[in-house]
Amino acid sequence: MIGTGAAPFLPPALHPETAEGITRYERDLTLADGTGISLELVAAPFLAEGKPAWQVVAHNITARKQTEEALRQAKEWAEEANRTKSRFLANMSHELRTLLTTIIGYADLITISVQSGEFDRVASDIARVRDAGKHLLAIINDLLDLSKIEAGRMEIHGKRFSVRALAEEVIASMRVFAQKRNNDLTLNIDPTVEMMHSDDMRVRQILYNLLHNACKFTENGAVTLDIARVVSDDDHAAHLVFTISDTGIGMTADQIASLFREFTQADSSTTRKYGGTGLGLALSRRLAHLLGGEITVTSQPGVGTTFVVTLPEHLVLAAAPEPTPVDATPISATPPAPEPGEHTRRLVLLIDDDPAVRDLLLRMLERPDLHIETAVDGASGLELARLLTPDLIILDILMPEMDGWTVLRELKASNDTAAIPVILLTIADDREHGMLLGAAEMIHKPADLDRLDQRIRTLIRGRSAQVEAANRQILIVEDDETVRQYLRRTLERECEDWVIMEVTDGQTALEHCTTAMPDVIVLDLMIPGIDGLQFIEALRTLPDGCSTPIIVVIAQDLTADERERLCHSVTRILYKGSFHCHEFAREVRAAIATYAQLYPLEV
Repeated sequence: MIGTGAAPFLPPALHPETAEGITRYERDLTLADGTGISLELVAAPFLAEGKPAWQVVAHNITARKQTEEALRQAKEWAEEANRTKSRFLANMSHELRTLLTTIIGYADLITISVQSGEFDRVASDIARVRDAGKHLLAIINDLLDLSKIEAGRMEIHGKRFSVRALAEEVIASMRVFAQKRNNDLTLNIDPTVEMMHSDDMRVRQILYNLLHNACKFTENGAVTLDIARVVSDDDHAAHLVFTISDTGIGMTADQIASLFREFTQADSSTTRKYGGTGLGLALSRRLAHLLGGEITVTSQPGVGTTFVVTLPEHLVLAAAPEPTPVDATPISATPPAPEPGEHTRRLVLLIDDDPAVRDLLLRMLERPDLHIETAVDGASGLELARLLTPDLIILDILMPEMDGWTVLRELKASNDTAAIPVILLTIADDREHGMLLGAAEMIHKPADLDRLDQRIRTLIRGRSAQVEAANRQILIVEDDETVRQYLRRTLERECEDWVIMEVTDGQTALEHCTTAMPDVIVLDLMIPGIDGLQFIEALRTLPDGCSTPIIVVIAQDLTADERERLCHSVTRILYKGSFHCHEFAREVRAAIATYAQLYPLEV
């Protein structure tokens, strides 16, 4: 550009005569190839052959301008994020303080009513306290779940469950709220929809959030949940489509654009009128993504909104049908009719260091066919378990000195207590660890008492019958033929109805488990192909594989690292030549009893 005429680069104010001094300015130009650049120019007047002229020096500042623009946008984004955070904290503070005011205020009114003997309004006041407490717990759970997803610590646990049972349970829990808003709540399920393999708790959470949202923004209208099954033409994979439609206030396109952002709602007027924290929809979409699905939305202001949740029918494709879980039937508010043999009084041991929890469960679970003993710490709980051999144990995890994990490990390590089903009560979220150690169920605090009562009934009712049920399958993984024959004959003598299967290497054993998961695996670590430790790691990734009991039978000494890895993954370690056949049979029977509580046979 040296020697080029300066006129195109000069500001119009400087044409056509010179001005005193040097002028600095910026100019955006478009090159011949269409690329835009930014120039910083310095124009200096001078006389050339007695005539006024300009000397212009241009500096390409395109990169600097782009950096400045990026910084400006980042500043705007940061300011918007700060405003969003402030709005969220204000909304959250409002929600929490409102709920806590309700809880504390009505608790005071209940106290006054009891002291004065005015009991006519106590029941309704307690219901308000309970509703506010549940709402508060839902907000806290949403916050914790979102933080887990952000940290990459959200775990998905696949199991097989009845879609109808789950949907009916969600609809039943939403019925009262819908009636308060004078809404008709309807469930329609296509006959082709039956079982689903996914994380039932997360599917339930998604449906609950979307139905609650629909009922909240609809009044004197209708909310409908339609469930259908769709098979893809490309890969023939089946998906379940959950459609939640309402006749509520609807949304504009701009409102939909920000709908799934964390900590935001459609607009501030919506927050003021309807409340909420802006977490539910964002969390639901994140959960749907974790389950391999998606959520879409269509809406029209004043007409209504439709959310469509599409989830794969099988989170993990299994080659063989899985056993139907015991909780595949909807929870009913009415206790089931007593079955034959239930008139016998059953013994439940409750181990919890919190006196309030012990008192609450003692009162809530009190009934003629149940007797509950309590222990205030892990050590006394273990002693009572060995002394009383109860029909069921309810165990808290977070206890001083000896925590619940240690207690559970000790219970499952003893022949006297290994077969006792254990329900874990905890605020922790480590379901896989609990199942690896042999727990029959994990229920989060504060406990859903209806669910807890149902699980107690199911586990107690099924304990004795399930252990003796025929066709329990035992897989022996051992490459030494002599040892295999010894183990087989021992088990056949113990129970002639057990189905004993044998394989000689880890890969074949893994393929067998992929096809049909056995009730117990007897495993040698020194086997051809993939070794025992690699087999265990692979097994725990299969559907139901995380709960299958493993009895390790080995000849070699274990290193400290190997022992540490095994102690969290297997039920028992037996050394060849050091145990009697009766001891081996007892270990297998105890393992079957534990697994039977998790996956009862259909009878």
